[in-house]
Amino acid sequence: MTLPLPAAAEQHVVCTLAVDVETNETLIGDGSCNQRISSASTFKIAISLMAFDSGIFTASDQPEWPFQEGYADWNPKWSQSTTPETWMRDSVVWFSQRATEKMGAGLPFGDDGKLLKGQPFDWYVGWAEKENRTVALPSSFASANART
Repeated sequence: MTLPLPAAAEQHVVCTLAVDVETNETLIGDGSCNQRISSASTFKIAISLMAFDSGIFTASDQPEWPFQEGYADWNPKWSQSTTPETWMRDSVVWFSQRATEKMGAGLPFGDDGKLLKGQPFDWYVGWAEKENRTVALPSSFASANART
């Protein structure tokens, strides 16, 4: 029996965005940047950069976090200890969740220094600085109208 080949997926830019932090000017706004979407698996790159920058990840094999009952496990490869390297290779959802929790990513802090889990901020990928200009690279917008 011969199975038909799957149809090719259409490729398109979902959103590429760069914003000047000082002026709030949109420098690049390609795609549907005013719609909320899931960042899907590609956001592991941003998570890894933030985790290495914050010292949570220290090497491709550190930290090694153990799998625990209750973590996402619909892929059998996820039910084991995981490192940054195996996380990237196997797309381990629970490792992404633990890394973002440890960074407090997307969550503001209250006056007492504790995370305000009921009041998330929007995600951002990072920023770039050159001369006297700082540019933010958000991944999605909570209020796109404020930036246009």
